Amino acid sequence: MENVNTSSPKIFTACGGPVTEPEDTPSELYQGRRVYFCEESCLRAFLTDPGRFMAGEIDHFQAGGRDK
Repeated sequence: MENVNTSSPKIFTACGGPVTEPEDTPSELYQGRRVYFCEESCLRAFLTDPGRFMAGEIDHFQAGGRDK
């Protein structure tokens, strides 16, 4: 019997957390790839300067605090 992996590929946020429901997770296109974020405040921080955010130069909560 052939062992076939039917599970979906693992998706992670830019912050490193797992994405369980991509359609309900904040995201944005960056350099041709979809990037997911743990919450709206991280997406807002990313939008201020995507390159610096992806390089780890912008703290995730600089752009408005942590969403509840």
